[in-house]
Amino acid sequence: MLAKELPTLTTRINSLKEGEEWEIPKPFLEKVINKIFDELYEEWLSGEIVRSYACPLNKLIRIGKKSFTLKINFNSYAVHLTSQKEKLKIEEYPKSDIKIKVKVAKEARWDLEVHGKEKEYLIQMGSDLREREKEFMFLRLADSISEICASILFKNMAMPCYYLPAARSE
Repeated sequence: MLAKELPTLTTRINSLKEGEEWEIPKPFLEKVINKIFDELYEEWLSGEIVRSYACPLNKLIRIGKKSFTLKINFNSYAVHLTSQKEKLKIEEYPKSDIKIKVKVAKEARWDLEVHGKEKEYLIQMGSDLREREKEFMFLRLADSISEICASILFKNMAMPCYYLPAARSE
């Protein structure tokens, strides 16, 4: 995840009083979403194209050109990729309007509770867990944020898939 950003979140969440809510900043969520797209497109898609065409990406570039570009649209998400050496690089990330709030619950809890729908989520944590198991709790929080973002992104990308049978001529 984004280890550089985590101390800032940790400090802000530790300052919350019981019952208080705090919305995770948009720039942090955008970094999480961009990281998900990096893994999905730059790493996985690069490998899949190499596997499908049975040659390295740099061999797919037209003669006389330095690179190639791909534009992928999934419902409301559009990603613009450019080939760079042996992998794809995202030039333009899709925008998202996900909102995630963190709340310190008054009652004791041993884990985080995630509630929400559409693009607005609330992650509740027990104040006793925050005090006793800080490291565990913040790792779980980071995982929960990533899971929420990924589930929203992949839900919007879901499309029906149809099987076209091969010709059965004799």
